[in-house]
Amino acid sequence: MNNKKVAIYPFDIESAPLVRYKEYLRSYDLMGVFSPRGWGINKDISMVDGGEKGLTIETDLINSVINYDTLIINQPCRTLDFNKNVLPLIISKIQEKKEIILNWYENESFIKELCERLSVPCSVMSYDRNLFVNHNKLMDITVPIVFVCGFTEMANKFFTQLTLREYFTKEGYNISQIGTKKYSELFGFKSFPAFMFESISDSEKIILFNNYVKQIEIEERPDLIIIGIPGSVIPFNNRYNYHFGSFANIISHSIEADAIIANILYGDYNQKIFDLKRNIMKYKYGWNVDCFSMSNFYVDLTSTLPDGELQFSKVGSELLDGKIESTLKSVNNINIFNSLNDTHKFTMCKMIEDKLLSYGTTRIM
Repeated sequence: MNNKKVAIYPFDIESAPLVRYKEYLRSYDLMGVFSPRGWGINKDISMVDGGEKGLTIETDLINSVINYDTLIINQPCRTLDFNKNVLPLIISKIQEKKEIILNWYENESFIKELCERLSVPCSVMSYDRNLFVNHNKLMDITVPIVFVCGFTEMANKFFTQLTLREYFTKEGYNISQIGTKKYSELFGFKSFPAFMFESISDSEKIILFNNYVKQIEIEERPDLIIIGIPGSVIPFNNRYNYHFGSFANIISHSIEADAIIANILYGDYNQKIFDLKRNIMKYKYGWNVDCFSMSNFYVDLTSTLPDGELQFSKVGSELLDGKIESTLKSVNNINIFNSLNDTHKFTMCKMIEDKLLSYGTTRIM
């Protein structure tokens, strides 16, 4: 079967993993990315995520000469008026018979009805709702598990998940994966299960998540399961609470991890701060952090208004490398990596692989 040719709108940092790991998209070839005027048009995507140069951002989605047959509408991190800047473009592309993939739910019913009326394929990305057997008790998971968590948002957590997938797949392992993004399915693995966001008790979620992972183990027979944990392990502050670490808390009671990567923002860290972070993980969740992956984003307090959303700024990958190098000189027994640096990515993944292999051939084969 031929891959579908896709374009993405509106492109910002939220869509960056789709571009950086485009060769791992399942059944799709990425042809171009588009953003509204003023969002860095005709500049490389490196201006958005701070990574290596890779693809030019365009603006004229209506008159573009780029050949594509499917349009992915991905909700951005930045504020954008959907009815003014997005819906008219969607209608235009539906009239051109472009398939629509929605990861933004405003006017969803209208868009689906229009697609149906014009016989245009339309799908909506969502958290995983596949049925599974509920055993009403905790089951033993025998496959090694790697957790990817974060101390805040914008910590490149999904990049780390894709980095692990890329490495272990290339090494010949059969990987099962649960991702933090709804568009995880575009890469061929599951998104976080929908029941984790529903109004049921935490005790029910603990058992359900355990049984959900157990069914993945039985059906997919993986060598390794990679699990991304949504939200943050702790609140940033009272206003930006990131669910108070509720997802991490539920999962910590549901299954055990064999290796843990914690993602952190760019910044100045010392031994005391890292010890505090490791102790939070150990005594709050029972987790021993194997390494930290430092993002190239930081909270820009000078741009964040008292009653507004947190504003983030970024640094380039080289500056991030320098920050990590200087930090490592001042701390002991701490592993820190840059998920945008190929050498760092390989070293981090190899370290995780070596740890899993040290458990013996019964753990990862």
